[in-house]
Amino acid sequence: MICNNCGQELPDGLTFCPKCGTKLTSDSITKPTSDQKHETKHQGKPNPLSMLDNEEKSKEFIKSKIGFIAFTIEIIAICIIYLSVSNHLKSNPLFNFDSTRKILTVSIINDDNKEVDEISDITQIINALQNGGAMYLNIENMDSDFKEIISSYGACNADGMYYVQGALLNYIASKGWELVQGPSTGLSSTYYFIR
Repeated sequence: MICNNCGQELPDGLTFCPKCGTKLTSDSITKPTSDQKHETKHQGKPNPLSMLDNEEKSKEFIKSKIGFIAFTIEIIAICIIYLSVSNHLKSNPLFNFDSTRKILTVSIINDDNKEVDEISDITQIINALQNGGAMYLNIENMDSDFKEIISSYGACNADGMYYVQGALLNYIASKGWELVQGPSTGLSSTYYFIR
């Protein structure tokens, strides 16, 4: 027997349908056909083929979510790296120059015991100021002609070491050199310029 109200297959001898509660009369029940018997056997049970489809769809959905998350993490990592490098270059100008720029290193030697060949002469100083390179200067024993040239870039009538050193740095800057690294506190013995 089959309940005409809900379609539930029923055993013989019932007066009410246990599924929907309809009173069973001869009008409210029918005898199942062979197609209805096949349908009611699988009613309520999941189809194994549709379960496989759902599992595959679920796996694809999870894969797409993981892919999206991985892509998002990669984009965030690239942005963080870019911002870190950009910040580093802005805060460390010594690293922020291209290979076409020239570098000038100026070392102030205050020790009178240094070898004479370590101290740059006027020709080496002029060459370094024009082309870049290194110059080693002893403020106390500087070439008098060069000392006279730079004196106009410092304090008038000042002969102290720090006045001469300041005048030297001003003179170098006037020749188009940009100081990129100097002392973090006070006057230092080595200065780096680029142009």
